[in-house]
Amino acid sequence: MTARAWRLLLLAALGLGTLVACPPPSVIGRPCGADADCVLAGMVCLSGRCAEFVDSPPGEGEGEGEGEGEGEGEGEGEGEGEGEVPDVPQTCAHVHALNPAAPSGPYALDLDRNGALDDRNSDGTVTDAGDGIYCNMDIAGGGWINVAFMDHDRIVADGCPSGLVLEDYDDTDGFIGCRRGSTAAGAISIWASTYYPYREVMGRVVAVGFGASEAFKDQPAIPETGIDNQYVDGVSITVGETRQHLFTYAAAHPSDPAGACPCSGGPAPPGFVGDAYACEAEPTEVDEVPPAFGPSDRLWLDLVGVCAPSFTDTPHFVAAVGALTEDYIELRLMNDEPDEDIVVTGLELYVR
Repeated sequence: MTARAWRLLLLAALGLGTLVACPPPSVIGRPCGADADCVLAGMVCLSGRCAEFVDSPPGEGEGEGEGEGEGEGEGEGEGEGEGEVPDVPQTCAHVHALNPAAPSGPYALDLDRNGALDDRNSDGTVTDAGDGIYCNMDIAGGGWINVAFMDHDRIVADGCPSGLVLEDYDDTDGFIGCRRGSTAAGAISIWASTYYPYREVMGRVVAVGFGASEAFKDQPAIPETGIDNQYVDGVSITVGETRQHLFTYAAAHPSDPAGACPCSGGPAPPGFVGDAYACEAEPTEVDEVPPAFGPSDRLWLDLVGVCAPSFTDTPHFVAAVGALTEDYIELRLMNDEPDEDIVVTGLELYVR
């Protein structure tokens, strides 16, 4: 079966919002075999790359921001002329183009592009509730289709993507989330399959810090200048195998100027990051011996105290990819010292 056939077959049964942490990266996320097969059980070939699927329909994001950004979504039809909008919507951008007043929420779509809305749950009736894919119509022009989602309730229900460590301090400190959990410096990746051709990515990350991170400060003897290196204490978001940079979330030291955010006199980000970053200082309780969590101030939850040159009125980033692509989106949780970590408590990713 071809990669496209696998994709359409799976879309008929599964919702969007797929996340998979992929250790070892040499197996999961690698290109499919000649017969569209994958090495590990539970892996399927999607868009030419091995991926694992977890049904994760989106709900309301943690502290979701509101407001209008720049940029209008344009309909993209695979196999159709660019900009043409089919009468039966195939993407959230099509829904928005057909009805600019359409609200955010689940929508039934023509996933197999046969001119009819698809009954994804096979109950004989096409309904938004049972067959819908979540569309964000409120931010940056609307028309965004959700491809990855994590929040408190989702983590409670499904746990963390494989390879990440669950931290459950819900009863004592009011948070539950996923982190690397390593005792050494390093990074771990999470991949999100996108299903649709897209030109733009929108998203946000919310986290709790652990230990005193130092944003873009370089550590001696650790390569930190390239996109493949541990160039930030935080989260790196990229596209495809070449790791085209989309956005970086940085956690800064609560008191040391050498590890502060760029807006507070700290080191500038690498050139490939540019202004596409959000940096926030952790609360003072992380700077203890032994290292501690900092739940009193969620990182990047809103715009308060955040150094983010490209943000306007919402804590979501919007990044242009350039040429139309179906490549996967990669999130890397990284730190360059063993006593630092990031606990992701909320995540949203959309494409358009």
